[in-house]
Amino acid sequence: MPARSHVAVDALELTPRPLNRPPKDPQALISALQRALPKEYFDPDGAVLDTTYLDPSLRIVCFLGMRFAGVRHVYSRILPPGASPPSAVDP
Repeated sequence: MPARSHVAVDALELTPRPLNRPPKDPQALISALQRALPKEYFDPDGAVLDTTYLDPSLRIVCFLGMRFAGVRHVYSRILPPGASPPSAVDP
């Protein structure tokens, strides 16, 4: 089941927690995060997302448009041992 959405970001603020204990080197923290995380996590404004749900536990998000064309994220729900997967259709 595909679904399309447009992302609009008015303000983006990254705040480390807890507030009473800021990082010793904030620039190093942000640099490390930017190296580890995809760019679209920091500035998704104007992105168009095409989300496909393959089943209740698996979805693929494809970025469209000029900035992030072709970028894909795959999300899989990991269940705890002994848990049953969610139903695709409500009873």
